[in-house]
Amino acid sequence: MTPRVLVTGATGLVEQAVIEQLTAAGIPVRDFPTATESFDAALAGIDSVLLTPAGPPDPELFARLVGAGVRRIVLLSSSSAPWERRAPRAQRHFLAWEHAVEATGLERTHLRPVGLMAHALRWADGIRRQRLVHEGFAAARHPYVHEQDVAAVAVAALIEDGHAGARYLLTGPAAIDIPEQIRALADALGEPVRLEELDEEDAVAQWRAQGYDQDSIDIELITRRDLVDKPASPRRTVERLLGRPALPFSRWAADHVEAFR
Repeated sequence: MTPRVLVTGATGLVEQAVIEQLTAAGIPVRDFPTATESFDAALAGIDSVLLTPAGPPDPELFARLVGAGVRRIVLLSSSSAPWERRAPRAQRHFLAWEHAVEATGLERTHLRPVGLMAHALRWADGIRRQRLVHEGFAAARHPYVHEQDVAAVAVAALIEDGHAGARYLLTGPAAIDIPEQIRALADALGEPVRLEELDEEDAVAQWRAQGYDQDSIDIELITRRDLVDKPASPRRTVERLLGRPALPFSRWAADHVEAFR
């Protein structure tokens, strides 16, 4: 029997990619909240749900999923979930969602991407205007993952058996630094792109101007310093699950080049 899937948070890049991949495979899919119907109506006849955390987990939401007869939940969590154990309970966002999903007793799979390659979209305005990127901690290396890979793993977990109870840490194929990312974007554009590296003080000022609160700035500083000294290692989870290597940043740059023109 072909499963029927509901995707929440359907405006995100991963969620959009999930919808596109399910549609291409001929799998019936609904999206919410972009659907015109109510949530209960959207749940009617649904077998599997992709959940995107938004705000604190609502017990009523999970009661409705159970009551509607949903069999399987795939949660778009984060690699930060395990580290949230150190945070006050009120700040355990992804971990709280994981626990809430587990408490339903339904089949569940947690996806923990380490960070999307789409983070580079924050440079789009500067590249469009001046072919220029201002960024601090240029030597920080991280194995960002393509949203299409996260979506492909999500699709597998939504429609296939064998993923119940899994927590998948999802990375790209290599840990890359900012100059490598900028070179890939320049290659996709066919034009040079310059990097002007900010010192730590200016990087903090930039984050503050972008709306970061002090807690977020402190976390960014710890993370960026760590990624300079101890780059995160890529995992082969995507390759193991999909039977092909994870997509490189050069592929992401080519896929999104129009955002930078």
